[in-house]
Amino acid sequence: MEPLAHHIISRLVDDRVIGTTPARRRRLARCFLERDRRFRLVAFRAVDTHLHSLVIANREDAGEFARRVEISIQNSLRPGAPFSTPNIKPVGGQRHLRNAFEYILDQEHHHGLRTDPLHDAGNLPDLLGLRVLAPWTATEVRRYLPRVRRSDLLEHLPDPQRLIADESLGLGQLPALADAAAAALCLPGIRGRRPEAHLARAAAVAIGRDLVSSAVLATQLGLSTRTVQRLSSVEVSEEVLAAVMGQVRLRTP
Repeated sequence: MEPLAHHIISRLVDDRVIGTTPARRRRLARCFLERDRRFRLVAFRAVDTHLHSLVIANREDAGEFARRVEISIQNSLRPGAPFSTPNIKPVGGQRHLRNAFEYILDQEHHHGLRTDPLHDAGNLPDLLGLRVLAPWTATEVRRYLPRVRRSDLLEHLPDPQRLIADESLGLGQLPALADAAAAALCLPGIRGRRPEAHLARAAAVAIGRDLVSSAVLATQLGLSTRTVQRLSSVEVSEEVLAAVMGQVRLRTP
């Protein structure tokens, strides 16, 4: 009988840590999320020395997915060591699939780590609408794991109550706005020429402009006042605004 999915575990030959900073962890996430959708990625998570991913694919496609991710990581992060042969395990049924899914999302707790509590190096933000890079992973989870509820996903965050509260943002949350906008777009920061960086800046301005003056907001975001004023006219979707606001709430009491 053909396995339902495959669980892939990858590591560098010398077991060195790959995602050592939030910026590198977000770049690492892009190496997974920018791959072809045909591999039907439902979960991934990087912990200190190794990477887990779960794809609804046959053994050949799972191996190809692992190969493409490893090449992307080498090109993007230059980790300084090659990858060892990935460990690709068959997932034999629905219960096994759910267990593998939960196991991957729970990797930091499993290893007693707290280096990435907000899952920059995993797809939990995409599943919760906290990142807009690859919302299709949530579609795959709904298709193949229909019993996974939002409340189940929230349990993998350190303080899920921050997301449940539906309150307007306040001045005390302004310092978190730039990093929140970068996280929502899966970027190292909000500066740069990428279209996603422009969108991250516009989203941060759209949220912060009702709280403070353009000059104060510019200082908080590391932008010029003129840039903030120009970005104030950019239309930002509700999906992006909600992702940024959720990321702000996760970063502040």
